[in-house]
Amino acid sequence: MEINPSKSLSICATIVAGKSVVRTRPIFKVQGQFLPALGHLNTFRYLGLQFGSTGTAKPTLFHLRSWLSNLERTPLQPHQKLHMLKVFVIPRLYHGLQAPTTTGGLLVECDRLIRRTAKKILHLSAHTGSQFLHAAIRGGVWAFRSCDTSFHPS
Repeated sequence: MEINPSKSLSICATIVAGKSVVRTRPIFKVQGQFLPALGHLNTFRYLGLQFGSTGTAKPTLFHLRSWLSNLERTPLQPHQKLHMLKVFVIPRLYHGLQAPTTTGGLLVECDRLIRRTAKKILHLSAHTGSQFLHAAIRGGVWAFRSCDTSFHPS
């Protein structure tokens, strides 16, 4: 097995005055080529999470918004869309929210976007109460878990 320099990055850090500083100049050579160093703003994806030179990147709502808009536009029946939301979209979101930089405000916003999408899928008014979305499944409803009660941000 060989390292492919065109598909590889290096993360270099040093200590300056007691603080960790990211080095942006390439210093590692593989097969005669320098491996590009990961800069301050660059990130890479590993196991579905974004990582940068300082660790796990802060999660954003960009992907959730695009997933929800794609789900709204799909030519499926409402119960099929809600099933997709519960089985695929929300677990994928939960995986990304396990970063240590997740804030309570981000979780509340995720909940708001999910509730709004579920109401749009069901053709309900925005003023309709959302307690039926989080009710127990025994009652024949969807039982979406709330993000802000599922995670405890640090």
